[in-house]
Amino acid sequence: MSRRVWRIVLGIALFAAFATVALNLEKRGSLESMLDPSRFALENLPELLQRIRNFDRVITREGRKIIEVSAKEASYFKNDRAVEVVEPKVVFYEKGEVAGQVSAERGRLYLDGTDVQAVEVLGTVLFELGRLRLTAENLSYDRTANHIMVRGTARIDAAELTVSGTDLSIDMLERSGVMNGNVHMILRATPGEAQ
Repeated sequence: MSRRVWRIVLGIALFAAFATVALNLEKRGSLESMLDPSRFALENLPELLQRIRNFDRVITREGRKIIEVSAKEASYFKNDRAVEVVEPKVVFYEKGEVAGQVSAERGRLYLDGTDVQAVEVLGTVLFELGRLRLTAENLSYDRTANHIMVRGTARIDAAELTVSGTDLSIDMLERSGVMNGNVHMILRATPGEAQ
């Protein structure tokens, strides 16, 4: 091709590029709106890989229920090892009978492959284990340390006592707990005991 033909092709390409930019600016209003940081923030949101609604999963061993997990919604995001859940509920079974449960308004399950490594739940948290009932606004569980943490206010109810306070830490292996502040306890005699 001759130089003249190249110049014409280049001129047409430049004209088309400028026309495209002008149309985009006209559609979007201004260059400032195109460069608005909030616009780029929306483009950097995590990519949703899968959303499951109203699910219920039962895990069994030797024909007996071990655990049942249900939620109103669960969302899996690309490059995130956590699953976000809405209205999660986990029921634990021992010898086929209900041993305890955890429920909340929302939460995150941190996974290592298919194993749950940690759990964080928020909003009207209920944790029941045997005769023990714990209520709080948040609860986190670390499976490796077998440790439960509640930041803020917590209340424990059992047949013989009620304890409330702040910043609760429970060691599941030692079966012990520490409440760090504003502790208030009510002891009750168990039925059949002399007072």
